[in-house]
Amino acid sequence: MDKKSSSAPHSPAWYLIFALLFALIAIVASRLTPVEYASAFFKTRIDLRWIFWVFILLSALSTLPLFKAILLALHDRDQLPPILRFLIEDPFVSRVQRTRGIVGVWIYSRLGRLVLVCITTFIVISFLWRSSAIPDDKLDSFLYGLVEAFAKPPLSHGLSDVTQVHFMTYSGNYFRDCLELVRDLRSAGAKAVLVRSPNFADGRVGRPSVASDAWKYVRKLDETGVVVFASEYGLIFRVADAQGEIKSSKGALGLDERSLDENIRLSRIRLTGIQNRYSEPLLDVALEVLRKYRDYPRDLSVRQEGGELVFGDYRIPVTKDGYSYSRDRGTWWKSYEVFACKGLMQHDDTLRYGFGDDRLDERRSKTTAELASRVKGKIVLLSDSFGPTSFYSSRAYAVIIQNILEKKMVRKWESFHLWISLVCLMLGAFIAYRFRFLIAIPLMFFLGLFVLLFCAYLYNSHNILVDVFYPLLSTAIAMATFPFIAMRSED
Repeated sequence: MDKKSSSAPHSPAWYLIFALLFALIAIVASRLTPVEYASAFFKTRIDLRWIFWVFILLSALSTLPLFKAILLALHDRDQLPPILRFLIEDPFVSRVQRTRGIVGVWIYSRLGRLVLVCITTFIVISFLWRSSAIPDDKLDSFLYGLVEAFAKPPLSHGLSDVTQVHFMTYSGNYFRDCLELVRDLRSAGAKAVLVRSPNFADGRVGRPSVASDAWKYVRKLDETGVVVFASEYGLIFRVADAQGEIKSSKGALGLDERSLDENIRLSRIRLTGIQNRYSEPLLDVALEVLRKYRDYPRDLSVRQEGGELVFGDYRIPVTKDGYSYSRDRGTWWKSYEVFACKGLMQHDDTLRYGFGDDRLDERRSKTTAELASRVKGKIVLLSDSFGPTSFYSSRAYAVIIQNILEKKMVRKWESFHLWISLVCLMLGAFIAYRFRFLIAIPLMFFLGLFVLLFCAYLYNSHNILVDVFYPLLSTAIAMATFPFIAMRSED
């Protein structure tokens, strides 16, 4: 190739400026934090960290013309290293131009356009998933619920190992009355009782402040041997009195309240709890009541093996970000089986019980027998152990604990939906390439229906959660674009 000065259509300095600019934006984007977006119906969390890789790619592409200009400049000055001279010689340049022409012709062909749109759609679907802009758990549960409604499987209403007690007291000393209730529950055969910790008692509505002598009742509650204290997530419950620190059984509330508000049939929970720098680690209360229920030692810890948390005899599926999923198969509104109330009437200092729709009963002998039939050998969750949103949380925790005991926690296949989406796009491209317009669209529709039924089968029969929304979105995009692209290419 003769030496000649090759001037680029744009100055190489501009490519350098663009490369540096994209690299600078990538550095800034790498520090972006997830953004919460609120709408009228739900809140979602948008993760913008994927923008980092987009700008890194743009920065790398901007350097290619700059690299070419540098090679030509070195060649004009006879400073190009011999090992790189083949890049500007005629055989290599001709081969590149011929390959570019072949690829260009293929891209503008019917098959090439379909493949190009297929790849572009897959990249967009992947970025959409990585951004977390879509409330996929909520949409997945809704779609699976539609399939379940048409299939009409039998609903399970019972919680064989967990009982919920709605506890109300108006006497002004919560922990004294709670101690009386816990002693009744223990006498009736309850093996573990979840009680709210004192850090909930802060004077909010429905939360009477802690009485001056409350700490002695807290110690006595711990001495019953069946109590586990529920601490708000992020707060540590440490209590000491004249006898020293109370080494109580306690756990954190790791339930994702936001996802529970959006979707009451599928709850997400961080069972590993919290770890503060200056305090002991707290596991979730679900594991702590399980420790009490199965008489596991206090030093038994949780370890992670692959995609599972191992706790005693139980192996619980967990995602990469530390969450476990639990599915409520029954009617969530049938929450409380036992009601306990004290101080409802003036000058009434009797702890009264009610069951189901019954009134609070004064007959102690009948109440004791009925209470034993409801709580004997079970885990008992007091209704106000979960904070202000206890109505949903109480039922969700009851189902979570029951699912752990029955080893029916949901296993989420976190990236399987991307493979299904890719297969759907490839099959959509094949259908559009091989069949006519009026046949291709119904075939793609049945492809999406098959994917939904297949994922619903995994969810309902094997407790496997797949983000079916993304394969359905991929199929919908293919159905809306591929037949038109194929038909236009034919023309």
